[in-house]
Amino acid sequence: MVIVVDFDGTLALGDTSDIPSMKANISLVNILNAMYEDGNEINIVTARGAKSCRNEKEREAKYFDTITSWLIENNVSYNKLSFKKVYGDVYFDDKCINVKESLTYSLLDSRFTDNKVRRINNFVVKRSKSSVSEYKWYKHASNFVLTAEVLS
Repeated sequence: MVIVVDFDGTLALGDTSDIPSMKANISLVNILNAMYEDGNEINIVTARGAKSCRNEKEREAKYFDTITSWLIENNVSYNKLSFKKVYGDVYFDDKCINVKESLTYSLLDSRFTDNKVRRINNFVVKRSKSSVSEYKWYKHASNFVLTAEVLS
């Protein structure tokens, strides 16, 4: 079986601007290592640099060594590291919606900050005009609900 695992936000957690400081998702690492030992192919993928770099070669040149070092340091067993989407039987990704479930789409725009908030099933995407606007939204929302910790 081919297992495809997203790097940022799935396997590596925390401040994405500093790869070495990111923490390993230990439960996922343990599962992947067991799957690797069982003979499955583990492919790590990342979109890192997709916005800031001109092409895949530039992305690889900029991030391949740093991510590889992180994977080794965190004892992640894997076969390949890729900077493009690759074939897989199973995908582990934090930005994923299972289309086999019924789909719902809701507009939840914030009147407080003008943030654009969209919900598809239990997946929420929020866009802000600035990081200050984002901070205001989380500060305000934390008065009413448990909010996620903003790491970057």
